[in-house]
Amino acid sequence: AMNMGTSGHALPAFTTKTLTLAGQRGIPAGVSVISVNVSAVTPSGTGSLTLWECGTQPPIQSLNFRAGRTVATGVQVQLSATGTLCMRATATTHVVVDVTGWWS
Repeated sequence: AMNMGTSGHALPAFTTKTLTLAGQRGIPAGVSVISVNVSAVTPSGTGSLTLWECGTQPPIQSLNFRAGRTVATGVQVQLSATGTLCMRATATTHVVVDVTGWWS
């Protein structure tokens, strides 16, 4: 387990968090696509979480959730050219990202 910069706090609503994954924690530096199991844990309200390769946020939801209910799903996401992944939720929630695989 690792903390990616929230010091254990929830991801605030409508705040983009950038995670550097390629070249970190055993993930090779040349990775371009990552497979993750992502969980929204005890969200403050009903909403959605989007994961994408940074840049312009796409008009999709990776995960939908309801207030107070933990939910998880598997997602494959392209990383940016610098190996980053961005995430943003429409309601404040704790987020757990478990890396399950990657491709170059």
